Parts: sequence; structure tokens; C-alpha cells
Amino acid sequence: MTSLAVGINTYSYTFSHTARQAMVHLADMGYAAFEILVTPPHLWVPELSADERSRIRDLIADRGLRITSLNFPMLDNNLTSPTAEVRRYCVGVYKDLIALASDWEAPYVIIIPGRLSTLFPAPREWMAEWFIAAMRELGDYAGDH
Repeated sequence: MTSLAVGINTYSYTFSHTARQAMVHLADMGYAAFEILVTPPHLWVPELSADERSRIRDLIADRGLRITSLNFPMLDNNLTSPTAEVRRYCVGVYKDLIALASDWEAPYVIIIPGRLSTLFPAPREWMAEWFIAAMRELGDYAGDH
């Protein structure tokens, strides 16, 4: 019988540990694969120093760990927002995550389309167009990384 490789996400550590601290703590308990939640103060690319970025890359290499995915949750994320600036901001965050995933050899960035207003939703056709445009841009960017 083959063993089942089990990873763990860092969601429960979001407000108590940085991503690196959570990975160390969980690695000490035997975990080696991680889905990292991307939100401050846990992990936020604009606040991630070059030193901390390297320390996480070194931790991965030194302890034989791997990041399976980076997940930017739907808290402040909406690729289908009727507001173009919000969509551009979210595409920018995802580009930062794609570059980080490349640096840390993480194979996946979880992409969430966004939210639908329950009070006054934009037409689905518009939201689909916005999402497809974002995915094309992100796909092209990911291809370079």
C-alpha cells in the first residue's frame, strides 16, 4: 500500500504567525507541504522583505519542504468588480503572487473570480468578460514565470 502525502494550509495561523513561522511550527509536527494563505500580517508580498523572501526559500530547501499553492482569499479580492481600478489592483496582486510562486517553486496560485453583489449584481456577461480578460493577462504573465 502506498502512503498518502498530506499537506496542510496555514489558515489557522493567519493572525498569530508569519507564513515562515507557521511553516516551521508545522514542519516540526511532520508536515512538509503547505498551502499558504496570502493576507497581512501572515504573508503580504509588498511587505515581504528580500531577506524574509530568501529565508523562506532557504527554509524550503533546507528542510525539504514545498509550497503547493498560494491562496489570496476573497476578503479584498474581486476580479469581477464593476470598478476597473479594483480589477487592476487584483490582477497586480496576482502577478506578485505568480512571481513569488515562481521564486519558491510553488506550482499553483489559487485564483478566485470575485464576488457577486447580492443587492445589485453586474450582468453575468460583463463579469465573465472581466474575468476572462484577467485570466488571459495572468496566464500570459505566468507563462513568463
